[in-house]
Amino acid sequence: EVIYRHDRDTPPKQVLDTRVVHDMNVMLHSVVEEGSGRRAKIEGIVAAGKTGTSSDNRDAWFVGFTGNLVASVWYGNDDFSVTNGLGGSTLPAMTWREVMVEASKNLPPKPIAGVQPKTASSSTEPSDNAKPVAVDASHLAPQSRQVLLGIADLFRQTQSHMAHKEPLD
Repeated sequence: EVIYRHDRDTPPKQVLDTRVVHDMNVMLHSVVEEGSGRRAKIEGIVAAGKTGTSSDNRDAWFVGFTGNLVASVWYGNDDFSVTNGLGGSTLPAMTWREVMVEASKNLPPKPIAGVQPKTASSSTEPSDNAKPVAVDASHLAPQSRQVLLGIADLFRQTQSHMAHKEPLD
């Protein structure tokens, strides 16, 4: 049964009041700026998102967006076993950040509706995001590590293609 369909040739229908969208964006932005999603913060890019951890730490995730891109990172075990204390504010948020840093290269920053980006003079805290975050992925399954390496390779290919106008493999 089709739940929703949108013809790309027609403008989308606005279903939420603009104020509601702005308020939600501000709340989700505060998660990244000063809440549980601080590890997803990207220097120079306005981001918003939400961390999550299921009961008994069986799943951990971070869903976030910038003015350009939306992505979700989920970690869990296919056999429904616990993830040894992994929470959405740790490896999922850090992975999201690393993926989005790569994906955002060469993209002009776009605003998020309702969110006023902080200027350098308005922040009193030094940012620890100027350098890539070292992620301890030693507890990941070999297949998970391989998938993450494959994603990194795709971003490198895309960057090379954009820089040299070469066809992608």
